[in-house]
Amino acid sequence: MTQPIPAQHDAEASRPLLWLSARWIGVFTAALVLFGLTAARTIQWQDYGQFTLRIVEGELFNELGLALAHPLHFWLGQLAIKVLPVEPAHAVALVSAIAGAVTVANVSGCVFSVTRRWDAGVIAAVSLAVANTFWRMSTMPECYTVTTALLSAELWCLALFLRPPESPEPQQRSKQMPGALWLVAAFFFNGLGLTNHNLALLTGPILGVVLLRALITHRICVPRSMLAVFAWFVGASPYLAMVMIEAVTHNDLPGAVRSALFGNVYSDNVMNASPSLKLMAISTAFTGLSFFNLALPLAAVGLWRVVRDRDRRGLWLAWAAALVIHLLFVLRYNVIDQHTFLLPAYTLIALFAGVGFAAAIQSKPERTGRRLFVVALALALLAPAVYLGVAWAARSSGALGDFARNKPYRDDYRYLFVPWGAGETSAQQMADHALRLSGDGGVVIVADTMARFAVSYRSMQAGGEVVVYQTARTEGDPPWSDWAGRPVVFVPAGEGDAPIDPPANMRWREDAPIYILEASPGVSSGEAEPR
Repeated sequence: MTQPIPAQHDAEASRPLLWLSARWIGVFTAALVLFGLTAARTIQWQDYGQFTLRIVEGELFNELGLALAHPLHFWLGQLAIKVLPVEPAHAVALVSAIAGAVTVANVSGCVFSVTRRWDAGVIAAVSLAVANTFWRMSTMPECYTVTTALLSAELWCLALFLRPPESPEPQQRSKQMPGALWLVAAFFFNGLGLTNHNLALLTGPILGVVLLRALITHRICVPRSMLAVFAWFVGASPYLAMVMIEAVTHNDLPGAVRSALFGNVYSDNVMNASPSLKLMAISTAFTGLSFFNLALPLAAVGLWRVVRDRDRRGLWLAWAAALVIHLLFVLRYNVIDQHTFLLPAYTLIALFAGVGFAAAIQSKPERTGRRLFVVALALALLAPAVYLGVAWAARSSGALGDFARNKPYRDDYRYLFVPWGAGETSAQQMADHALRLSGDGGVVIVADTMARFAVSYRSMQAGGEVVVYQTARTEGDPPWSDWAGRPVVFVPAGEGDAPIDPPANMRWREDAPIYILEASPGVSSGEAEPR
């Protein structure tokens, strides 16, 4: 039998809970400073803008289906808007920053719980915090870091529940008391995770297997196993209530369940069984960029180490199964932003990297451990320079090619490769330009969804009543006659794209990168329809 990873110091094993809490708070604070200072300050493109607009308008139910409602994130965003003295879009981004910081702190505490090394916890935490995609999602108004905060809490509870009997943890008094309560907590966090995002369903079967095995081995009693199931329903109850409301409202329970599982438009993507090699390549590239340091090699060492560690086999199998399930789900989920769904997998990679660090220096001289720690930390801290360098190199070579979207005012290379949201104001610049041309009561036609939410948000902030019309959402010509006498502005999908055909006797005048409708030369204002 392979010996478990030894404690760094026996004295540390008996430290009080206050000591552990102080370390958690320290890591949380450091991560929050990083994410908070780099969080987006204003409205953003695409889903980021939609999340913000829905929260500001109080629209809990998403037009794209229940699966995209993310109620927990919605309510946290509303709370942030009420209590934080910043612009609403900034407040929603800070929800991601806080949740990202919780994830990082949880990962450090979880690694310490299984390795007894705080240096291993620090390596795991820093590797995750500066990972490109994780850092980005921690500064944008998105729900993914809320998912990882709850997932990391769930994984930590599993680690505490599945400790070997000889574990020095002072809380472990018996196999059922109070260790079983950690499994109850894991079930609650998973249910609450479902209230935030359906990704929580991926680790549900793992918890079920752990619970069943614990019952068979008498590690948990029947009443507490029932309490665990009840805790899951408590956590998931807000989302389950929304499903029932949808079912009753439309008298269609199967339809409500489909909406909850897949949304209204993404069922084919969710059920897809044919991975896209192009999307997989992009996701692999972003994973390499996110963990350009020692995190991936250390994670490989961690995975190899846990295979040989029989004392914690149950925990390692649970963590490894979670990693594999998330990777398999995401890599065949054929959506353009596939790599953003890898955040739970990144959380698990960071956990294994911390375990791998502890394993790599096991039985090595203390000096060797210190050197590896310094090297791993130094490489991780180079992340800002690496990301800026990658953005510059990619821009210089035109690496994006056809992938470039060329949104008005947006630098696609900075947008994709530089993770911090602070300073990314292109959506606001686009919206402000369009609203300046349209004036109060005008019409802004946008070519795609990415721009619609930003224009609506900035119009709402200005107190105007601008009509925002998206050509991609409708068939046929725009209702030009309804807009007679109103200024009409067109925002193209990309800079340089041609505008839609104007109505009779009208033409588009370019006010780069946006267009405004005006009468054709030689046509009087009375003969023209919209102004």
